[in-house]
Amino acid sequence: MYREGSIDRLAHIIGRAIPPGALKQALWHYYNRHMKFKSTTKAVEALIRCKRYHNGLLHICLKNGAMYAIQQKAGNNYEMYSEIYELLMEQYVMGIYEQNYYLQEGDTVVDIGAGWGVNTVDFSRKVGNRGKVIAIEPNEKSLVILKENLKLNQCINVEVVAKGVWDRQDILPFQIKERMAGNSLLSIGDKPTKIKKVQVDTVDNILNELGVGEVDLLKMDIEGAEIKALEGMSRILGKNGVRVVIASYHIIDRQPTYKTIIPTMEAIGFSTKFDSRNGIAYFEKITPVVGQA
Repeated sequence: MYREGSIDRLAHIIGRAIPPGALKQALWHYYNRHMKFKSTTKAVEALIRCKRYHNGLLHICLKNGAMYAIQQKAGNNYEMYSEIYELLMEQYVMGIYEQNYYLQEGDTVVDIGAGWGVNTVDFSRKVGNRGKVIAIEPNEKSLVILKENLKLNQCINVEVVAKGVWDRQDILPFQIKERMAGNSLLSIGDKPTKIKKVQVDTVDNILNELGVGEVDLLKMDIEGAEIKALEGMSRILGKNGVRVVIASYHIIDRQPTYKTIIPTMEAIGFSTKFDSRNGIAYFEKITPVVGQA
């Protein structure tokens, strides 16, 4: 899967034989991407018990008992493994969504931008049958894999909502990219391979329909649409116990979204912790002291 010798030779050629310019810059970007994947591969492979194919899907079985299915991309092992490995690295090695709060049995989690369900499955296992996970995802292809992963892991405590999240109810164009992580309601990043209309709604509306009143952790990574989504969750953000984790590194109007998200959250009474390395913002409601205004 990974040809270490050829990559090392490429680094030698870039450094010694390629003159400064756009080609050299592009080759270094390619090299750095593969070196990152090399370190990710080493860490994730240590978590894996087995890999097998079933009904056209690659199943990755982890040593902790979790199992994930992904669609195989013919003839492109790097792209096939890189995306799922990055997701496994974030959830199981780095734990990027639980830096400020560790999930407890019985918790309620809202996973906005559930994708293939890598985070959803782990959240489900941690909160147990007394807990609940709301997995929100608008992309049809991702939903197929998400539901397969929930079935494989017997996640009976997960409610799947096939919608996008926005500041209102509507039908909007959804940009579908080559990589699952690039799918978005906004025009950002690579050119889409397809555009489909999807139903969108506010988080408050979705949770009201499901009868969910209290949320312990709300995770959101929806490729730049987080700012609009925040405008539709005033009810749930008004709850004192909710912790919020938002991917805030996307570029909108030429600036990273954290520059808007952080002051927005602080203005409604949340404290902030920002991980600048990964672009993840952690928020917790500041509960007023009894007897004070």
